[in-house]
Amino acid sequence: MDKKRLLTEIVAHLEEVSQTMHAAAKATHEAATHEDAKAENKYDTRGLEASYLAEGQARQAEEAEANLRRFQQLSSDPFPKTEPIEIGALVTVEMAGFRDRYFCGPGAGGVEMELDGEECIIVTRDSPIGSHVYGAREGSSFEINGRRATIVAVD
Repeated sequence: MDKKRLLTEIVAHLEEVSQTMHAAAKATHEAATHEDAKAENKYDTRGLEASYLAEGQARQAEEAEANLRRFQQLSSDPFPKTEPIEIGALVTVEMAGFRDRYFCGPGAGGVEMELDGEECIIVTRDSPIGSHVYGAREGSSFEINGRRATIVAVD
């Protein structure tokens, strides 16, 4: 898997997510502040509920933008094989005869990307796989969900 192309695809995906979240937050804010959202009586909470939703969506939009900025700053250079695995490493893990690819990212954990028919999942330090992979090295083994896993490649 070409790390440079993967990183380009991740950035493009995060740009799209950021734009979508900002548009949703804007639309919800407009709905919350529209004259139709004004309470008609003391039990009418439509405007209040819309404002809570708008606030949550604005936070998600900020988080998406922050993830985008962090990924834009990453280098696509090969990860040094002598260093413990950290952000920016593309890791191949073998478990039960299957190989899975993980990109160690500064955020956006759980995002699945496909490149040339291969799947790669972004993992953060806090994820179940990430907690074993970060700080490890190529050739390291660990146990997850009762199965033995081995890091067979780091790019």
